[in-house]
Amino acid sequence: MTRQELFDSVVKHCNNQGVRSISRDVCRYRSPGGLSCGIGGLMPDKVYRKNLEGHPAPSLPVPVLEACGFDMGRDREWVFANDLQGLHDNKYNWIGGRLDREAVMGVAKHWGLEVPK
Repeated sequence: MTRQELFDSVVKHCNNQGVRSISRDVCRYRSPGGLSCGIGGLMPDKVYRKNLEGHPAPSLPVPVLEACGFDMGRDREWVFANDLQGLHDNKYNWIGGRLDREAVMGVAKHWGLEVPK
């Protein structure tokens, strides 16, 4: 996937879900209620394992990130994954069940991306 496609998917997933994926006040790739974070929403069932929980996106195994759509041969892809995870995980990025437009615009500007409509 391109970075634009990954960004669009994470923003749309988070906004459609309307809440963070958390359990015991900690963000989860997948929470017990069936929710998923931005990165968790990209993660196919075949690569998800409970032992991934608690590890930031940049520390996930390369095959997991690649299954999510990241091109790990692309420069600074680890940082991009971290920035996408931060959109979901930072509780101050959420306003009224949606990602704050300013936070989304900040990531878009930093990476030279368009804000999804």
